Amino acid sequence: MNHFQWVLSVRGEYQAYGYEAGEHGYDFDWDAQDRVRMKKEIAALISGEKNIDEWLVPSGEQAIKVVTSIFFNERRHIPSAIVYNDGAISQLPDDIAVEIPVMVDGDGVHKQVVRDMPAGIVGLLNQQVSAQRLSVLAAAEGSAEIALQALLCDPTINSTKAAVGIRDELFEINRPYIRKCK
Repeated sequence: MNHFQWVLSVRGEYQAYGYEAGEHGYDFDWDAQDRVRMKKEIAALISGEKNIDEWLVPSGEQAIKVVTSIFFNERRHIPSAIVYNDGAISQLPDDIAVEIPVMVDGDGVHKQVVRDMPAGIVGLLNQQVSAQRLSVLAAAEGSAEIALQALLCDPTINSTKAAVGIRDELFEINRPYIRKCK
């Protein structure tokens, strides 16, 4: 795999995309209603009111391939898996999650290691690491100032005005849920 393909695989989830797609905060009410619906559906499956075949449909998630490969000791290449870096990309911090190709077999998940990536790619990836770490810190502290710093680190946000607008709108929409973690 060449370095360009790696950049496509080892990407960050850019913060501006959610905003541009019309995200208006997390819908906690829908989430609560969906949990009630799911509990009822599971109860109907357990009681036999609902046929399990209607419920068991492939999701397309890679997890099934990973679990079955481990269980049946079948060697399988998974082109894109989210794992702790822990040295897989030597120029990035060990404690971050990266999306990289892996091999899976009865012994578990084996990361494909990449060394000596070009400085420009490493810089872009570290910029995304900074933005995401600041986002977590902003959420933990309920800090609008740190949230703004996180947005300004995101390479898809093209101006301070855009960052302030995104931050202000998201803080207003999510005001009931913003609090400092203890």
